[in-house]
Amino acid sequence: MQDFELDREGFCDLFAQTTAELFLSGTLSFDEADNAINALSWYASMGSWHMELLPEFSWLVYQAFDAGEHDHGGRVTNAIEQLTKPRLIALLERSLA
Repeated sequence: MQDFELDREGFCDLFAQTTAELFLSGTLSFDEADNAINALSWYASMGSWHMELLPEFSWLVYQAFDAGEHDHGGRVTNAIEQLTKPRLIALLERSLA
């Protein structure tokens, strides 16, 4: 295994990116990936529930998964397909550019 160092922001962003990629590839279910991102937010905030402590990319991934947790008052029929997946795809495309 190759040794490398990550600061807190780098760890959060790599974790969020990997979780998004595994979800989009079908390796993780929505519930598994959503739980992972929720755990990341807890880690980043060190238990204080201050979500703004997530780095920007990780926060946007968190928000994409959060959007899939709700039916948005009936405005969407499938929040995961209509909101979460398109947001994650756009975030990953931007991060790779």
